[in-house]
Amino acid sequence: MQFIQYILSHPQLLIALLVIVGPVLSAIGKKLKEQSDARNREIARERARIEALRTGARIDEGPSPVSVARAPAPSRAPRNARATLEELAAKRRAELTGQAPSRPTATAEGDTIVAMPQSMPGSTGTSVRSQQDAARNEQRQRDQQVREQQQQQQQREQRRRDQQQAAAKKAQSDRELG
Repeated sequence: MQFIQYILSHPQLLIALLVIVGPVLSAIGKKLKEQSDARNREIARERARIEALRTGARIDEGPSPVSVARAPAPSRAPRNARATLEELAAKRRAELTGQAPSRPTATAEGDTIVAMPQSMPGSTGTSVRSQQDAARNEQRQRDQQVREQQQQQQQREQRRRDQQQAAAKKAQSDRELG
């Protein structure tokens, strides 16, 4: 209480204190903003990476770490993964048998359908179904990785929020004591 009365009775001291404290607070605010921007860039980079993993896109590691470049699509790209697998299996069958690949048929929705036998003649018994199962397992693993990364991101964000709340509580208690 005496300190406040002393400062109020000496306004020059108050002005000098503001001149000194003002730039210090400005520098602290600037540093906090830089950290916040860096954290936001990291979050955006992580989200872009997760989105790239989810969609199968290629992450561009150029000057902007957030940019995601799509792999160039062929002119007649199938609409879904199953159609892609079926198309690849048909090409592989044609290579193994030495025949031209069968012509795919298109549905009204634009999906490509290829008629395929359950196993290829002359193959080691690997069926199209087992190839599809392997592809599904790979997709499940990728999905699991994406889920784990999302959970880690949520945990980091929760820790950051908890730290901010703790800092706010500390500041509040400091104000009440001061």
